[in-house]
Amino acid sequence: MEINYKRPFYQYVKKVHKPLKLAIEDTVELICGNPEIGESKVGDLVGIHVYKFSFNRQEYLIAYRCLMDSPAMDSTTKLDILSILIFIRLAHIKIFIILLNAICGRNKIWHKL
Repeated sequence: MEINYKRPFYQYVKKVHKPLKLAIEDTVELICGNPEIGESKVGDLVGIHVYKFSFNRQEYLIAYRCLMDSPAMDSTTKLDILSILIFIRLAHIKIFIILLNAICGRNKIWHKL
C-alpha cells in the first residue's frame, strides 16, 4: 500500500512530541491494515473517511481517502492521509468540514455555513 501524506498532516506531525508521533504512526498503520475502519463522510465529502483516536484524554481525528484500483487491497492501493485535527467539542465539526473541503479543493460548503 502506498501512503501519501498531505502537507497539513505532515507539518502537524513534524511539530508534535515523540509520544504523540508514535501514537499517530500506530493509528496510520491501523488504518492501512483496514481502510474501512473510519467513518465514511457523505455529501460534499463523499469518499473521505475519518478515524478518531485518543491520546492523553484528548481526541484526534485523522481524515483520509483510500484510492483502490481493484476491489482487493494490494500494492496498487493508495492511501491519502489528508489531515489531522484536535477534536475539542461538537461545535468544531463545521470547522473540520471546512478544512477538509479546503484540503480537497472543494469549496461548495462555504456558502452553506
